[in-house]
Amino acid sequence: MLLLAAVGVYLADSRLHLLEGLRGGLMSLLEPMQRAASFPRQFWQDTRDALRSREALDSENQQLEANNKLLQAQMQTFWSVEQENKRLRQALNAVAALEVDVMLAQVLRNATDTNNPTILINRGARDGVYVGQAALLGTGVLGQVQHVGANTAEILPLTNERHAIPVRVARSGLRGIVQGAGILDEVSVHHLPKQADVVVGDVLLTSGLGGGFPEGFPVASITRISPEQSGAFADIRARPMAELHDVRDVVLVWMREPHVTPPELSEPSAASTPESRSLPLLPPPPAPSVKPEKTPAQTPTHAQ
Repeated sequence: MLLLAAVGVYLADSRLHLLEGLRGGLMSLLEPMQRAASFPRQFWQDTRDALRSREALDSENQQLEANNKLLQAQMQTFWSVEQENKRLRQALNAVAALEVDVMLAQVLRNATDTNNPTILINRGARDGVYVGQAALLGTGVLGQVQHVGANTAEILPLTNERHAIPVRVARSGLRGIVQGAGILDEVSVHHLPKQADVVVGDVLLTSGLGGGFPEGFPVASITRISPEQSGAFADIRARPMAELHDVRDVVLVWMREPHVTPPELSEPSAASTPESRSLPLLPPPPAPSVKPEKTPAQTPTHAQ
């Protein structure tokens, strides 16, 4: 009976749609329960998708941050290379107009690295470095070579109390001596009278006296003048033109010998040319006449 009733209801619904209203009402009643039943599953899927998105974003951010750090490191490297090239160009351009030969050297130890106030470079006797050789930077005088090894050398900076350089004032031409004061950013200027034409800001250049340094290279700029000092000379302080706190490259200088043209290759002077002589040119003496000698006649010989 139940089977027949079920078949009858099915046929009536499929043809006459008698149960559409009942089905709609049941679906409306069951919808909240269906939503409640599917909520945990949907919540888990949404949470998992959110976690995956967060992980992907974190991974992408980490990758971008790593790339950014790499680019920053590369930029720092490029900047360092650019600054080094700039220093080298500045150093070479500074001595290009001077009659000197130069060699670049790298600094192995700065004057501020240890208690030893000298600068160690990677050039030595094998490179032709010698004691007393001038050492320059792109902005001014650094000092002189004090000790020479086979592959290294020590430079005594101009700020050392044992170092002295003959200088002249660029503006007035007055000559004096710059001596180290034991401080990396200060030197003292000696042998300039109190009434000397010197003002703060004057630039001191190498005078070339003594042959240790090329003439006209910047040494220091006057920062303080104290004429109240007892004696005939003023107490003058100056700041080195070269920055000695972080020296990386040094220019070693070889003074060129003056070129002298050998006498046999020199042009004849006007006083030695025949046209410039005051005495008249005499004609050459006639050649002596030579009479030809008579040769004796040969007597024919007859074969016997």
